[in-house]
Amino acid sequence: MVIQKLGKKVFFVVYIFVAVFQVFTTNIKEAYSYTPYQIDLQIQRMNSYPPSLARIGYILEVKKEIQIFEKLVRNFFFAVDFKEYFPNRLPYIASPFFFVGLYLFIREREKRKILFYGFLTSLIILTLIGPHAKYGPILIMPYLVFFIILGILKVFNPRWL
Repeated sequence: MVIQKLGKKVFFVVYIFVAVFQVFTTNIKEAYSYTPYQIDLQIQRMNSYPPSLARIGYILEVKKEIQIFEKLVRNFFFAVDFKEYFPNRLPYIASPFFFVGLYLFIREREKRKILFYGFLTSLIILTLIGPHAKYGPILIMPYLVFFIILGILKVFNPRWL
């Protein structure tokens, strides 16, 4: 029992450290600003609306709330993008083990509540701050490796564990 409490405290401290490191190495301004090309594209889309629908075009293209929501959606899908992690950061050979481990993790999430909530918090943080970190999305990488290890252990089922 004492070891579990110590493990939870260590996990929490390491998680906070990695989360703060992720936030400080991320260029948050870049996540919520537009390049000149994006602004030009936005103006072109605004001009494509007919005059009778100009108000709707303004709401969809220029309103800050809609722009921020679109950026959040883009950041979320970048955070869960399979192609972002496997060709660049993890080998393709590990992908079947990743999916097996992810399935087992979600199925048995009640046993590992702290890890499950940490994973969800990592997704939320990466969605809010964007993917423009200097070292990449390091906040989610320990979970991906954990899913791969979980999948390997399930597939090969070593008797010594």
